[in-house]
Parts: sequence; C-alpha cells; structure tokens
Amino acid sequence: MSFVGLVTSNDPSWDKRWKYNCFIFILSYIFMGAVTGITNDTYISYLNLTVPDVVKGLPMYFSIGTFIVAMVLFTVPKVGYKKIIIGAPIVLILSLLACIYSTNADVIIIANIMVQVGASMFDFMYPLMFTSYVPKDKRVSMFARVMYCNLISQSIVTFLNGKIVVWQFAQYLGITYDKASVLSEHSSELSVSQMAYYLHSYVLVMWIAIVLTAISLAFLFFLKEQFADYNENAEANAKKKKFTLDWHVFNNRYIIMWIIIFGIVRFGALLVTPYFPIYLNNFLHISRGTVSTIITLQTIAMVLGFFTAPYLEKKLGSIVSIAVTIILCAPLMLIMANGLMFGSNIVWVIGAVLFLRSGFANASNPIQQSLPLTFVSKNLVPAYSSFMLLFNSAVGIIAGIYSRYWLLATDAGYGQAYYITAALYTFAMLLLLVIFTKRYNRSLSAEEVKEKETAEVLAQEE
Repeated sequence: MSFVGLVTSNDPSWDKRWKYNCFIFILSYIFMGAVTGITNDTYISYLNLTVPDVVKGLPMYFSIGTFIVAMVLFTVPKVGYKKIIIGAPIVLILSLLACIYSTNADVIIIANIMVQVGASMFDFMYPLMFTSYVPKDKRVSMFARVMYCNLISQSIVTFLNGKIVVWQFAQYLGITYDKASVLSEHSSELSVSQMAYYLHSYVLVMWIAIVLTAISLAFLFFLKEQFADYNENAEANAKKKKFTLDWHVFNNRYIIMWIIIFGIVRFGALLVTPYFPIYLNNFLHISRGTVSTIITLQTIAMVLGFFTAPYLEKKLGSIVSIAVTIILCAPLMLIMANGLMFGSNIVWVIGAVLFLRSGFANASNPIQQSLPLTFVSKNLVPAYSSFMLLFNSAVGIIAGIYSRYWLLATDAGYGQAYYITAALYTFAMLLLLVIFTKRYNRSLSAEEVKEKETAEVLAQEE
C-alpha cells in the first residue's frame, strides 16, 4: 500500500495523476489547517486588542475577502488551479506581516481582508479541484477526508495557540502560568506594560502561523496539472486567452434557490462564528487558554461530523441530512445566548454546547460542498462557485454592516446574535426541505433531473 493510496484510495481505476494531485493538496491543506487554527482564534483576539473597532466589522471584511476570491475563481478556466492556489499562501504571509508590524488601522483592515483571501482560497478551491480529480462515487468520502485532515491539524494548533500566548506572557512577567492565565481573563484591566507584553506574546503565535504557511506553500509546487483538468472543452485551448462570464449556471431555478437559502444560513453564521473567541473571553470571562481548549473541542467535533457525512447521506439522503443537522443547532444557540446563567459550571456547559453545535453544523458540510457542484458541467463549476461566492460576499458585507453599526453597538448584541441565528437557521432549512427534498435528496445530477422532468411531462401528455 503506497502512502498516496493510504491518504486517498487504493482504487487502481482512479487516474494516478489525479490521485497524486489530491494527495499533494491534502498535505498542503493539513498545514493550512494549522494556520487556520491560529487565524480563527488567537489572530482574532489579537485584532480585538489592537484594533477593536475593526473587529466589530469582521463579517464585512471576511466577505470582501470572499468577493475577491470569487473574482479570482472566475479565472480558473484560463489559468488553472495551480497558479491560483500557489498565490494564496504568499498573500497570507505578506498580510500577516502587515498585521504584526503596522500600526495604521487602514493598513490592518486591508491586511485583514487579504488574510481572509489567502486562507479561504484553499477552502473554496478544493471543491473545484476534487470535483475534477475524484470519481463521482468517491466524492463525498474524499470531500470529508480533505476536511477532517485539515481540521485535525487545526484542532491541535487551536488547542496550543492560546496556551502559547499565556505561557509566553508568563515568561515576560516572570510569573506562573496560572497567574498569567487569570490576568488573561480580564485583559482590559492590564497595565500598560502588561498589555505590551501580552501583545508580544500574540506576535509569537503569529510568526508560527507564517512558518506553517510557508511549509504549506512548498507542497503546492509539486502539483501536476494539465489544461483538461479545469476545462473540458476540446476547443477551449484555442480560446484560452479569451474569457467571458457564463450566465448559463442560472438556467436552473434550483441553483438560484440553493444560493439564496445558504445565503440566509451564512448571514446567521456570520453574526456569531467570528466572535466565538471574543464572546467566550470578554463576555463569559473564560480564560484565554481555556478558550483555546473549547475552540479545539469544537474543531474536533467538526472532524467527527465530517466522518459521519457519508453515513448520513446514505441513510437520510443529501437534503434531509443537511436540514436536520443545521436545525439541531438552533436550540444550542439559545443556550449560548444565556451562558452566564451557568455560573461556575459555565466552562463545561458552554464547551459541551459548542462541541455539539459544531458537530451538527458540519456533519453535512461535505454534502453541502459536493452536491451543488453536480448541478452543472465541469466548465460551469468555476463560474457557479464564483457566483455563489459573490452572493455570499454580498450577504457577508450586509452582515458586517449590521453587526458593526447596529447589532454590536452595545455589548448585549453579542448575546442577541444567537437568537437571530437560531431563527434564520430554522427558516432556511424548512425552505430547503420543501423545495429540494423531492428532486435532490438522493443527489440526482442535473442531467438526471432533466430526464426526470422530461419523463413527467410526457406522462402528463399521455
């Protein structure tokens, strides 16, 4: 058994080069997962300490980054996967350096946007690459595999990064880890000198992220790409330099409704998920090191959720699996909003709630990623993904404006966000069940749906 086969599959019918490219991407994505463990946790807390006003608009900046990614994905049929994905970690390294060494708020805002571009490019590129490289019967399992490989490394680094901050902080002050941990619970009460040391401790972790990103970049140079991987038109090679937007992706009304439904889900998610570290540390007064442990546990829950995706799809079908798992998040959101009521048990209760919420929310994620890409042909996959990202970025910008200028205008908004998200999740999933269950619960392709529609019309005529 080869190492490539161990990571991917030993199926001899699977094209060796395709399998090799999946293997290389997974290796790179493992290290990028470690980077994400920092950018989703310590990095956010660092920005909250240095530019708190910027943090209130995180969904907006995330979404501007998503918009940029979407525009880049439009160029896939022209330039391919490899050149684009190699640029992502380079952008990420330069952006992290800017966040570390710049004191200008505008520069940090731009750098923060580009951090999202560099980190999220991997998340949006692998569905395109794996749709091209992975046989259809292995797609859900491989989508799950690339996700949990990424999240295993993410969970390890998430567990450690907050503790590294506290450990380094203790070293600077010459005190024990436990005393430094207590100080981190109320960072707003630190003296000027203590805050300076506290920030320097965060910078150490940021440098770890830069090193991990460089390792991720190194693997990408070994990808073996051919033009046919990202464009199936035999005639397209002659027109390679000509690129136009293809609006045929919207000929199917189900595609439009899919984008709208998951735009609602994204809006709700953006009101809470970027703020988990801040909410736990600043408002529930859980220490920085313990926050990292809780975030780690929810990441592990994501991994476990991904493992269940193929089983859920087989037993419940694609649409029912997605709807049930996301609806189950709603009551957990309500508990999060009232976390302070648990007193001394808050760490255990909130930790368990976030663990369950993360597991449910991500159990159907591989299905969400792979199913809509079967609605269209290979040529239209990049365009469809890009249009979906453009819509999501618009939703995120609205969520960011709403968060910064209305919802988070007062501290109470951090708790109110969970009520709003619970309602949006429930509404969106009911729409999904009503509209999609009949035709797509068993992952029918666009061609199969068209054949079914034709058969129904002929039956009615008879």
